[in-house]
Amino acid sequence: AVQNIQKESDGILSAYRHFFDEMLVNNDVDESVKGVEEAIERASSTPQWVPVSWVY
Repeated sequence: AVQNIQKESDGILSAYRHFFDEMLVNNDVDESVKGVEEAIERASSTPQWVPVSWVY
């Protein structure tokens, strides 16, 4: 069962990794909250890019 979950997880990661800038592992609430806060800080302090067609 665990091996199947790991295999499925690897497949999802392989297929969709390029769509995401951050990956958080929710094993510990405090670590997860810290990771979210750090990701928000990085996202708000670095330039962001979107296609012009999304804006207009």
